[in-house]
Amino acid sequence: MNTNFYTLLCSALLVSFSAWSQTVAEKKMLDKSMEKINASVDYTAKQCGSKIEAKLDQGSFKGEVALKTANWCSSAIDAIGSICSDKDYKAAVTKEIKSVECKYNAALKSAENNGVEVKKNGSTLNVSYNKDSVNVNSQVTEFMKKNL
Repeated sequence: MNTNFYTLLCSALLVSFSAWSQTVAEKKMLDKSMEKINASVDYTAKQCGSKIEAKLDQGSFKGEVALKTANWCSSAIDAIGSICSDKDYKAAVTKEIKSVECKYNAALKSAENNGVEVKKNGSTLNVSYNKDSVNVNSQVTEFMKKNL
């Protein structure tokens, strides 16, 4: 057998092993976070008149400290729902925002935007934060008011 086959086989095993490396406790924490996030998606759908997909970059939420912040993604989604109370922003949100993706980023500094980074990539709002971040909702609201 050739070297490429062994390399491919080892890579597949590593990917499989890393997918299984999540503990039951970590899975339960992420599941609980997704419940809260999905409730925020439902709230935002009612406020905005359209459903926004929520994505959690689960690979970035490694370890107990990071996992405890996964549900903060709901604050970002709630900010979108709240801004829809204004008919002009509601029209812009419905047209321009189709999904929100949240990611844990330990490198963010709380002195810069309260440790929250918000970017728009196409129709996706990317929100990054970490354990030291504060006011995720306010930072998302401020970003949307400036960029929609």
